[in-house]
Amino acid sequence: MQLMDTSLPLWSWGTGKTYIYRTLISKLRSEKRIVLPVASSGIAATLLPGGRTAHSRFKIPIDLHEESVCDIKGNTMLVGLIQETSLIIWDEAPMAHRHTFEGVDKTLRDIMSSDKLFGGKTVLLGGDFRQVLPVIPKGSRQDTVLASLNRSYLWNQCNIFTLSKNLRVQQDEKEFAKWILQVGNGEAKTETSFQKDCEEGENIEIEESLMLPRGGNPLEEIQKSTFPDLENSFHDREYLRVRAILTPRNETVEEINDFFLTKISGEMKEYLSADTIDHSDSDLD
Repeated sequence: MQLMDTSLPLWSWGTGKTYIYRTLISKLRSEKRIVLPVASSGIAATLLPGGRTAHSRFKIPIDLHEESVCDIKGNTMLVGLIQETSLIIWDEAPMAHRHTFEGVDKTLRDIMSSDKLFGGKTVLLGGDFRQVLPVIPKGSRQDTVLASLNRSYLWNQCNIFTLSKNLRVQQDEKEFAKWILQVGNGEAKTETSFQKDCEEGENIEIEESLMLPRGGNPLEEIQKSTFPDLENSFHDREYLRVRAILTPRNETVEEINDFFLTKISGEMKEYLSADTIDHSDSDLD
């Protein structure tokens, strides 16, 4: 199987991305060649055979800047693995800050003793720029754009491929899928709006057929349409597996979660987690 230089396939959901990844991995591994499948998020990494997060695989630092490199020590098993690797697959690439890729690029050039892009390794970066871009705390739209992969010096050296045919969408979902793409491409119908919280000054028009019935408690309507008979079905794993509610704001997530918890009987348990890094070297008691 002949491999080329760094490639960047751009695709939307349902266009066969995971199928292509799995096919490439199976083909190369059947030839006793090494493939390193990574992803920008843990969930995406679980969909790849032997997948890991890019930060875990390449020891990418958490605090990134323009001069960042990976924390890979010389003469280690990881260095040997990278040197023998035939292909690196990186899913959900647009989610990561451009400094992430630039740091990996510098590290691979050092490991391979080469001035070629990614040290001459074939890298497949996949993703959709219409989905989640790098998250910049308290950043503006301009900050997000500047942090994106297509603002990196690597971009002009990538071969771009596009997959556009949705292989997963059902017949009755085609119009909705088409509208979603129009939203992502900035082609959806809009109406002029001067609302204070609307940064771009325009709202997207949503057809009535895509809206929940108006009136009453909107949280109640969301629950009835997405999780009907929740009170009697929340123990059913399959019932929960095929349903999801998506929202862009954390405060909305909390509001919906709090409402749903009032519908579920039983003792409430609270699980705590940390979203900051402990830089101390001392052992905790």
